Amino acid sequence: MKGLTTYGKYLRKLRVDNNETLKDMAINLGISVAYLSAVELGKREVPSHWNSIIKELYKLDDSKFSELLVEYSNSISDIKFNIKNYGEQERRVITTFARKFSDLTAEQLKEIETIIDEK
Repeated sequence: MKGLTTYGKYLRKLRVDNNETLKDMAINLGISVAYLSAVELGKREVPSHWNSIIKELYKLDDSKFSELLVEYSNSISDIKFNIKNYGEQERRVITTFARKFSDLTAEQLKEIETIIDEK
């Protein structure tokens, strides 16, 4: 499995568990085999809408779907976030957080995670 992303490994396991080939999964997703292969190898970004499609196609329970989402988050390099409908303060907080994210310590990240989990 050299070269596969963790998301690609998850998809491969899903195919094996369902006795499918790369071609079968590509057909199910309505894409080319080459595109699916490129996504698995990290040469293309994983389209975010795939997660819900895969959940439905393969009837993933909440636990398996959560695993898929973890692998998705591990594989993406960019996150797009539409802030158009937020107020000035929210936009300022979002952009400041994104800009200074890499300066946060592990302890600060844990604190932020705790605050978010409480909501």
